[in-house]
Amino acid sequence: MGSDKSLLPFLDKPLICQVVNELREVVEEILIVSNRPGKYGFTGAKEIGDIYPGMGPLGGIHAGLAAAENERIFVCACDMPFITGRLVRFMLEMSRGFDAAVPRMSNNHLQPLFAVYSKACLWPVEKCLRDGISKIIEFYRLVNIKYVDEAAIREIVEPEKAFFNVNTLEDYRKIKDIKIKKSCGTTVQGRSVSLEDARSALLQVVKPLTDELVPLDQALGRVLGQDILAGENVPPFDRSSLDGYALRSRDTEDAGLLHPVALEVIDKVPAGCVSGKKVMPGTAVQIMTGAPVPAGADAVVGKEEINRDGEYINITRRVKVGSNIVGAGEELAAGDLAAARGTVVTPVLAGLLASLGVQETPCYRRPRVAVISTGDELVDAGLTPVQGKIRSSNSFILEGFCRRCHVEPLVLGNVKDDAEEIALCIRRGLEQAEMVITTGGVSAGEYDLVKRALAVLDAEILFHQLDIKPGSPTAAAVKDGKPIVALSGSPAAAVIAFQLLVLPALKKVKGQVEYLPDVVSATLLDDYPKPSPQRRILQGRMIFKDGEACVSLACGRGIPLLGSNVLVDVPGGSSGLGAGDKVKVYLVNSIDWN
Repeated sequence: MGSDKSLLPFLDKPLICQVVNELREVVEEILIVSNRPGKYGFTGAKEIGDIYPGMGPLGGIHAGLAAAENERIFVCACDMPFITGRLVRFMLEMSRGFDAAVPRMSNNHLQPLFAVYSKACLWPVEKCLRDGISKIIEFYRLVNIKYVDEAAIREIVEPEKAFFNVNTLEDYRKIKDIKIKKSCGTTVQGRSVSLEDARSALLQVVKPLTDELVPLDQALGRVLGQDILAGENVPPFDRSSLDGYALRSRDTEDAGLLHPVALEVIDKVPAGCVSGKKVMPGTAVQIMTGAPVPAGADAVVGKEEINRDGEYINITRRVKVGSNIVGAGEELAAGDLAAARGTVVTPVLAGLLASLGVQETPCYRRPRVAVISTGDELVDAGLTPVQGKIRSSNSFILEGFCRRCHVEPLVLGNVKDDAEEIALCIRRGLEQAEMVITTGGVSAGEYDLVKRALAVLDAEILFHQLDIKPGSPTAAAVKDGKPIVALSGSPAAAVIAFQLLVLPALKKVKGQVEYLPDVVSATLLDDYPKPSPQRRILQGRMIFKDGEACVSLACGRGIPLLGSNVLVDVPGGSSGLGAGDKVKVYLVNSIDWN
């Protein structure tokens, strides 16, 4: 396969991106061991080189341990397309109290490149490398290892799939032919699945739409469907970066405080004009920011640095060639990539494209999303509800989120608690949109009928339930190649599932290359003493105190959704959190154009 198998396309992006995106959900830092600097810069991960090149996996493990800031590292190959965050978290948990944790299959075969190593392993692995030993098993004899048996791993994932890596063309053909149902098959039996596994399943069934030409003034928030190359230089000419005087640098070679050089000012050039005079020895041209540098000049000196005396300026220092000049094509040369396919059109990018004379941009079509609310208890927002009824609000929330991310919402209204009616409405949505989202009717109650409606439609179930709270009653299915996502009727649960599960899928359908939520670490400002036997997602508000990212859970008073700008991830099994604890935070409400 050669050395670039990690760059082979998989799910519309290089194979290594699948690995990096999955790991980004679990770990704080990603290091890629590479002896070709910049090769993997597009992943956003940090690249490091082998300290002991040519020593195989042991050399890579050593490089990772030496460079990592954390006490433990998880090591995997860059060509393992079915790696799951759930198994990574399991291996990290298994490594507690040991120097390393390594999977061991039933045939005693070990998986050293899907293992956890602590800093305690650094000196033993370095000793092996210095002695010229590259065999992993020799290193294992020097450390305290937890061997994780296949039976335990099989409780989490199918090991045959999780440990699959691409070594041959036949391997590559296999991963391209694997069906979504197989990759999600362990989740359709009614068992709760992790947020990461659910999101991965949903992302695998969506893909960008075709592109269309969009007027530049209407492209804000859209996603480029093709690479755009610069048709000309930016700037198109050598221009001054400040107000000052254009001159010949050689005229200032002998300039000093005691011996200033006098130059005659022969012209003045404002922005938008061109000087008709050439700068000759002993002369200068007054120039404004953005104006073309006149012929003969090779430097510009700022007006603050000279003394003006009538028609002359006095210069007291040497001015270097090219000073304060932005060369033609310095920002972007003709033929350079101005913007790559998958880039969101921001105000700055729109300005750049306008400077290149672009009037229409090839953008992916905006996906349409059908929004359906279910429940006998719902009445339209404009009506006064009688006792036992409530106004329908979730459709307004989801419609707003869709518009915010430049997706076209189709609100199909409220549907009563009847499986056939719900199925009929979902079918209407599938005919008009690329995705259908329902709210309500998705838990295990007698009147929660969305799952029955999915059965009526003969839709292929991706998952029935999420292993998070709130948001556990969330399901997804596929019908005619289009995803159907059933969210909880609880506004808080629906918002959380939309932001962490649905929004990444919509961004991918829009054509974005980066679609996973941004994750940071922050310091908790409040105590949260409540135990969390199940993984819990809390609304919070992130602020900065003394330059440190901090998050408060006391936002919005009784309606925390109103004041929140982040989601806080509380691991399952937590006995509570205290002020000062570090927590994982999803940035879900930052200002962007996505």
